Amino acid sequence: IATLNPAADIGGVDKDKWINTERLRWASHFGIPITQEIPPNFPPLTLHVMRTLCALEHSDAQSGTLKQERLVRALDHLFARYWVDRVPTHQPKVLKAELTKIFGTEQTEQLLKEPVGPIKKKLIENTDLAFSEGAFGLPWMVCTNSAGEKEGF
Repeated sequence: IATLNPAADIGGVDKDKWINTERLRWASHFGIPITQEIPPNFPPLTLHVMRTLCALEHSDAQSGTLKQERLVRALDHLFARYWVDRVPTHQPKVLKAELTKIFGTEQTEQLLKEPVGPIKKKLIENTDLAFSEGAFGLPWMVCTNSAGEKEGF
């Protein structure tokens, strides 16, 4: 997932041009704010961000609902900062500053001190699950309908 090469040529189509067209099309369709320009140095190495989001889930001693709310707050904030404001949230110092805006200094420090082993394991499990469900490098989600059928988007 983190090794997406937007410059790769697939079937005569430049992947970076296709991705840019698709992201703008979907953002317009769903009314999601997004910068018209691809952020500088796209795609960034997102391993630090992914581990931090896994740490957020791992460190939170709250109930499942509160974990979900905290994760959504972090994702919404980081999305807006990267894809609207073009802030390099993948850089560790910037990520720490952005998380501090959301959760405050104490909670951010606690989050960033999570033990690496369990976090790496969780990220590997999440990545394996995403690939098993058909993910191929873009933002990916799996939805389940009322009949219990799953489909990836």
